[in-house]
Amino acid sequence: MPSIALPTASIARVLLLNPWFAALDADTRNDLVAAAEPVQLPRGGVVFRQGELSTGFYGLVHGALCVSTVSETGREAVLTVLEPGHWFGEASALDGLPRSHDVVACSDARLLRVGRDDFNRLMLRSGFARAIALLQAHYLRTVFAML
Repeated sequence: MPSIALPTASIARVLLLNPWFAALDADTRNDLVAAAEPVQLPRGGVVFRQGELSTGFYGLVHGALCVSTVSETGREAVLTVLEPGHWFGEASALDGLPRSHDVVACSDARLLRVGRDDFNRLMLRSGFARAIALLQAHYLRTVFAML
């Protein structure tokens, strides 16, 4: 994935629209963004594929990302479309297991990628670890609401 430079003020404006990110204390927000590498993807560019090992935790700054999975019969099912401000990829960053789905740019996209080492360092902070637990709880409740 190609790296790019993004203005910090515009990143903060977009990310603060997300309630999860906005609820982080200011120091944790700043450390998370400081640890992140900006990445740009063209439409169709791959963030990660199902079965790959984690390379980090991601925040979407611009564009849209399609989250999908492929059934055993080869049929693709789009699970959701992520919009700017959304953070994702924490499950595999936490447990080290392969990715459970594909994430591909539905349009040109700009992201932040926090590498596994930086993610693990942030997880040593109780506030960040609690925030990740709340993010997982939110996703779990969303899935159960669909059943």
